[in-house]
Amino acid sequence: VCLDCLAGTWSADEAGECTPCGAGRYSGNRSSSCTICQTGTWSPRGSSSCLECPGGSYVPDLGLEAATGCLACPAGTSSTAKASQCETCPSGRWSLESSPSC
Repeated sequence: VCLDCLAGTWSADEAGECTPCGAGRYSGNRSSSCTICQTGTWSPRGSSSCLECPGGSYVPDLGLEAATGCLACPAGTSSTAKASQCETCPSGRWSLESSPSC
């Protein structure tokens, strides 16, 4: 009897067990591979989805492995959750470091 791999794990053909996805990757049920997390997101090992970095932070790279890798937007910029970059505050507006809005 073949058993399904649960979300957060994967297996190749003829596998004797399911393998957890590495940090920075995720999978759904019955997966044959893991998918890398997109910019602005991260995941720990064995995840079924990627988690968003909060507003006021950004991640320009794929496959972030921990929330500590979410980078703070500098003063004078802001970002919404799941951002790949910070946006400059327009003239007449300002922000502190790690601000979700100007």
